[in-house]
Order: sequence, then C-alpha cells, then structure tokens
Amino acid sequence: MLEFLTPRWRSLAELIGFVTILFGTKVLVDPLTWQFSGPVSMIFTLIVLGIYLRLQNEQWSELGLRPLSGWKAKLLLLPQAIVGMAGIIGFSAMLLLLAQHMGWTEFLEASGVGAERWGDLKGNLGLYLLWLLVVWTSAAFGEEIFFRGFFISRAQRLFDGVPHKWILSALFAALTFGYAHYYYQGVRGFVITGIVAFWLGLLYFAYKRNLWPLILAHGFVDSLMFTAHFMDWDI
Repeated sequence: MLEFLTPRWRSLAELIGFVTILFGTKVLVDPLTWQFSGPVSMIFTLIVLGIYLRLQNEQWSELGLRPLSGWKAKLLLLPQAIVGMAGIIGFSAMLLLLAQHMGWTEFLEASGVGAERWGDLKGNLGLYLLWLLVVWTSAAFGEEIFFRGFFISRAQRLFDGVPHKWILSALFAALTFGYAHYYYQGVRGFVITGIVAFWLGLLYFAYKRNLWPLILAHGFVDSLMFTAHFMDWDI
C-alpha cells in the first residue's frame, strides 16, 4: 500500500489521508452530536490507523507507545509527566496574562466557548465522569498517539534532509492540533493548544519518543480543568 511512492511522498499522502479522515468524520458526526463529534472522530481515526499500521507491519511501539522497560524508565515517568504538566499550565497562564495586559479582548472572550460544548458541569457527577472518560481515551491517549506519535513521525520523513526537521515536524503537528481545537475554542483555543502541542512535541523528542509521560501530562491537566468546572472553583 503506497509502496510505489518515495518515503517523502508516502508520508505526505499518509498525513493528508488521516487528517482528512479525522476532520471529515467530525463534519459527518457534527449534525448528530456536536458535543462529542471530536472524540468520536478521533477514536474512529485511530481504529482506521490501527488497521493501516497492521497492514504495513508497523507496531504502535514504533510511534512511542512502547512498554516501559527497566526501573529507570518507570521512575522517570512521573517526573517527566510533571514537566509536561508544568509547561502546559505555565504557557497557558502566561498567554492569558499577556492577553490581559495587552487588552486582547477577542482572545480573552473566547474563554467561555468550551463551556457550551461541555454542558453544565457544576455538581453534575454523571456528566463529569463522562467527560473524564473522554479525557483519558480520546484526548490524552488518542490525541497524543495521533498528533505526537503518528503525525510527527510522518512529518519527519516529509522534512527529511531539511535542517532542523525535528522542530519543523513538531511545529507542523502543533499547527494542525491547534486548528483541531479552533471549532469550539476559537482564537484562544487555537493559540493556546497550538503552543501546548509544540511544547509536547519537543518533549516527545526529549523523551526519546516515549508517549506515556505526555499521555499522563495531557490527561492530568484536562482532568484538573474539568474538576475545576465540576467543583465550581474560581480559576
């Protein structure tokens, strides 16, 4: 499958194909359930990707979803995840403070867009648990596999021979990730999630393509956000 293409063109075809599946599925599911069209499209895309990788005799571990072998890898998992969380929270906070200082009202007003999608979470245990399930399956697990593991690995082949291809790969994936969040988070979502995705992309290389710390960092931060909405914390 696609063996007739050079590695560069094959990688481009794979990226275009699976991004099209991801966004195309979302468009199709939108009229049925706007709230969950993103998670549904992500899970469906991962299923198709899993079939494709199997046909290519490629393992998930080659994308970064590999067992933690040895005590050192296990001991480093939590500290590495904490570094990821610190960056996610830190960059988000700095961007919001900068927007407030500069008077970027459009950027700040976008903060309430997501709430419409998530529903009335305050005190609603059932809805809260449902979104935590979405967080750890579609968001933390699914998005890290797709946008960091698969997307960056293919982007590296696409930019093969280009100076600093690892930075370009992380940036390319980050811009696509930011766009994926624009539909319900607006400009603020695009900028913040794009920068966060670039940070996670850099950590993907720093952690030698180990996705587990990124999955934990992504899941913990999103869980904290939904917990804040559920508990009605002023953040």
